[in-house]
Amino acid sequence: MLDRARSVGDLGPESNDTVISQSLKFVEAIPPGTAEIADLGSGAGVPGLVLALALPQLQVRLVERSQKRCDGLVLAIGKLGLSDRVKVYCGEAQKVARSAEWPGGVSIVVCRSFSPIEGIFSAAAPLMNPDAILLVSEPPDSDGSRWAGNLPKDFAKPSIASGIALFARN
Repeated sequence: MLDRARSVGDLGPESNDTVISQSLKFVEAIPPGTAEIADLGSGAGVPGLVLALALPQLQVRLVERSQKRCDGLVLAIGKLGLSDRVKVYCGEAQKVARSAEWPGGVSIVVCRSFSPIEGIFSAAAPLMNPDAILLVSEPPDSDGSRWAGNLPKDFAKPSIASGIALFARN
């Protein structure tokens, strides 16, 4: 499925092994007992589908704005047998969060770094419970300094572990 996503431009040139191993780094950052997450900007389903496979107790909401990518995610969910635990929400995150089909905020939002932090927080905030955390993948050699001065006032500087930036509210 990752090869198909790459062939239609939904995934970059990284190898499948690299994409999967980067996605699995989120497992360590997700607090034990977490029941549900949202994957923001799901694209080809990473990290969301990888997390659904790695953590069988997890309910996963995939949020993606591209209808073409949403269609691909629905097919992948069916092929992977995850229809009972994974749901696709298609549209801009802010509109999805206000829609009647969105069941309310989640305690964890995960995403690959897809824009400057202001854009990530703007998209993630409507999906989150008040005490939720945001987990964002980091470039390989990041020390977290790229986040300095760009955070919303109610979030502290992230902790960085295993390539994942964890943002919690103050």
